[in-house]
Amino acid sequence: MKLILIILSLNCWTDIQAQKIKKVEIDKFTGHKRILTEHIRVEATLTKVMNMYLRTVDTTVFISFYGTVGIGVIGTMDGTTFLFPNKSTLTVYPTGIQSYDGYGSNQYYDQQYLITKDQLEMLAANNPVSVRRIYNSNYVDVDIKSKFSPKISELAAMVLNEMNKSE
Repeated sequence: MKLILIILSLNCWTDIQAQKIKKVEIDKFTGHKRILTEHIRVEATLTKVMNMYLRTVDTTVFISFYGTVGIGVIGTMDGTTFLFPNKSTLTVYPTGIQSYDGYGSNQYYDQQYLITKDQLEMLAANNPVSVRRIYNSNYVDVDIKSKFSPKISELAAMVLNEMNKSE
């Protein structure tokens, strides 16, 4: 009984993580503003995990995905696409060729993509319902749970708000 309660309480904690800005700083060498967010869960099951976070360096915005869903090498044209309820899409492309880490059943990726300010505004204005991740000439579609979807949009809006403070 105690084990069940511990598992349930851990599961509740992972589902209610708040989206927030983790760090805002000015680089002492370049003077560029840097923003880093907490991660947002895209999918979480016992065997599959996909998280994302945003970061900026001055006006350049990066979106990173990490987890165990769709593990593989990504090339410069292997975009990740968000699908919105109105069937419109938003595709972001990697910053370069990127691999994954680990071995055997302990493999995971942490891969970075460029996202424009216009794309960030689109993500902030629309709750994505699914994400398609392309890797190794394959793809995997991940349906985003309704409780996670608004958090992605809210995080994008927070980053936009923080970016606009410096303009």
